[in-house]
Amino acid sequence: MSTTLYEGLARRFALRINGEDRPGSIERSHLEALARSMRFQPRYVLRQGLELAERMPAAIDATLAILSPEAHQGSEQTLLERLLSNCRKLPERWTAGGG
Repeated sequence: MSTTLYEGLARRFALRINGEDRPGSIERSHLEALARSMRFQPRYVLRQGLELAERMPAAIDATLAILSPEAHQGSEQTLLERLLSNCRKLPERWTAGGG
């Protein structure tokens, strides 16, 4: 889980993906190395990640619509908005650098 979504917590993952623990710096090459280390085809792992990233904005939008009346304006609302923003950035970063 990315702690960067929570105000006041670490700006890094609690784990490393091919030596990288900054969520915004994880690129295609990191995911390809992770896939190979787990003996998966890199394109399979990338496809799964991209499919998940593509579905997340709609799921988060639906969650925001449901939870917004209940979410506290500061922390909870900000967490959901950051999650949505981060998910929208992933496909571009993960498709860069090859096919």
